Amino acid sequence: MGATMEEENREMIEFMLDNAVLEEKMGKWKQKEEDVVLFMDFMSALIRRSREDGGLIISIKSKDVPIGAENIEIFRKEKKGDVNIVAGENNRRFAMVFTSRKRFEKCDDTSGFVMFIDELFAFLEAREEIDGVIMNYKEEDVVFSKEMLRVFVDLLDYKGNIEGKIGNP
Repeated sequence: MGATMEEENREMIEFMLDNAVLEEKMGKWKQKEEDVVLFMDFMSALIRRSREDGGLIISIKSKDVPIGAENIEIFRKEKKGDVNIVAGENNRRFAMVFTSRKRFEKCDDTSGFVMFIDELFAFLEAREEIDGVIMNYKEEDVVFSKEMLRVFVDLLDYKGNIEGKIGNP
């Protein structure tokens, strides 16, 4: 007998949020932020997770999705929600994203969608009302400016365009 749709969704979410290596690299870099090598290790892990179809949770306000880490859902266009914004210095606005349910529990008074990393960053980079992203708010607090999101999206798009033109060896 096949798995139910709910079981398949749960398995997909667990696969997408299998970010232990990413969290480890992030933690090492945050302990010594001036270390460029540790930053590059973290960014490499983020790019690798994106290429492996890894995901992040985006905090939203939604009537369609109940609040709480146990209620996160895979993003679907028919589900509606507004991106939760955190105000930073100089009135800059940041979308909240999380690497795991455990980290999302720190802001467990919101709803959440799980999205593929590349699609999430492309979506957020295109939003005029957002100045960047804060990853793991109230935990590591990694901040990406809008420009950093553009660099990340362009890098992944470039890789995709190359593979599309020459094939994947």
